[in-house]
Amino acid sequence: TERLGVDRGQNRLAVAATRWGRAVFFGGGEVAYRRRRFQKRRAQLQQAGKYRALKRLERKEARWMRAVNHTVSRRIVRFANAVNADVWMEDLSGIRQSRQSRKARSDAGKSRHTWSYYDLEWKVAYKLEMAGRTLHKRPAAYTSKTDHRTGLICSAGPEAIGKRSGHLFTGQDGYCCDADWNAAMNIAQWDGFSCPLSLKEALPVIGRVGSGDGVVGNPLNSMNPSQLQAVGS
Repeated sequence: TERLGVDRGQNRLAVAATRWGRAVFFGGGEVAYRRRRFQKRRAQLQQAGKYRALKRLERKEARWMRAVNHTVSRRIVRFANAVNADVWMEDLSGIRQSRQSRKARSDAGKSRHTWSYYDLEWKVAYKLEMAGRTLHKRPAAYTSKTDHRTGLICSAGPEAIGKRSGHLFTGQDGYCCDADWNAAMNIAQWDGFSCPLSLKEALPVIGRVGSGDGVVGNPLNSMNPSQLQAVGS
């Protein structure tokens, strides 16, 4: 059975990718634009004291966003059926409690408080169940900061080895690819992190499976069968 990794975000609602690189992209630009339009209209109604109209607008926005998530989730499940795959997603529990600037939080197009991560996850889960497939969740740590080819984590600081900048991920050897696609590939390949890793230098994740501060359980990268044997021995 294939594994389909789904990376969710705000620049893109979702990117679904197999371990071998086949992918579908769901852009988030239109959603962010309409979120800001709704936010502006809410402010106008609130200032005018039209609270009944405000409630209607909020219900309209919620219905629209649910319709968007229905479309995205249906296409993800259709893709999963096409490649005979179960789906893996990041566990985004507590995402709204993560640090975000005041400016970003005040922008409905960027604020995590307005983004419907769970609704999309729930719709994908029940559609997969109807199709006889399963949704699995993996820890989200470092999926966006790791090179899917090598398992090397980007280091921090001005002399960083590899980096993510906007839509672009750059590996330590200069390799460039779409950052969300890279994250989706990692989710499809890995069994996930269980505890923090030092980011002071690029470290091969696979080499740290047996270490005390790396990963426990199954090796992360299912595309390295030789490492599986080494760890098992």
